[in-house]
Amino acid sequence: MTESEIAYLAGLIEGEGSIVFTNKNSVAVTVFMVDHDVLLRCQEAAGVGTVRGPYKDKNRPTQQPIFKWTVTKADHVAELLT
Repeated sequence: MTESEIAYLAGLIEGEGSIVFTNKNSVAVTVFMVDHDVLLRCQEAAGVGTVRGPYKDKNRPTQQPIFKWTVTKADHVAELLT
């Protein structure tokens, strides 16, 4: 990754994402947003993770669909966060 891609991903994860401890020995990085193309760009730049969606809240019919980029493999998470 280039320095600008690293900075972009860091800002996006800090602002829109979360780092979740899924159990005692597992961690995941997840970013939810309505911009599918942005998440595809992140996945491409990082070379890891999956982009899923769209997800729509049935209780909020006017809400835009949401997409999710998730990195769950431990070595990929470590690479992304270091």
